[in-house]
Amino acid sequence: MAMDLKKAMAMNVRRARQARELTQEELADRAGLSVRYLGSIERGKVSASVTVLGQVAQASGALTEAHTRLGEALETFTAIQSRFETGRTHLALAELAHAQGNREAATAHANNAYALFMALKIPRYVERTQQFASQCGLVLSNADILHE
Repeated sequence: MAMDLKKAMAMNVRRARQARELTQEELADRAGLSVRYLGSIERGKVSASVTVLGQVAQASGALTEAHTRLGEALETFTAIQSRFETGRTHLALAELAHAQGNREAATAHANNAYALFMALKIPRYVERTQQFASQCGLVLSNADILHE
């Protein structure tokens, strides 16, 4: 059964990429993935997480699908209390909201990601969130309250 899911995922990722006339290199670069990993997904050799599928959908221009997948990922990571993945997903949702021109959602997700990364003491992601906010002209608060 799991093999069928991998093959279906592989076929869908490849079709979405080809429909947008992107090479694996272009899509991998836009999604922040290695070409090797994307190729493995497209060949059905590995399963991709919902977060990775959301990144691929966003990078390929399928913003509605990206929002749906990232929303599902956020619900899952929040439910299982995976704070790091919750933060990463909030950051991806902030980027998506920015791409869609939704400043309010971008700010809210960026602030949630920032608060989580600060609480977890992960400087790399604190800095990444700060850079994103700065590039987009978003204001990060120092609030410790998360709006998940």
